[in-house]
Amino acid sequence: MPKRERNLRLHIMVTHEELAAIRERMVEVNSQNQSAFIRKLAL
Repeated sequence: MPKRERNLRLHIMVTHEELAAIRERMVEVNSQNQSAFIRKLAL
């Protein structure tokens, strides 16, 4: 397996409502990868 570019794990806690909002927004922008979506929002 090639060496990963992102080798640190970030763990966040969210409520059920927050997770639902994240998933709704992912559907709106047609995103399949939750990690990539959240990284894009954060950066």
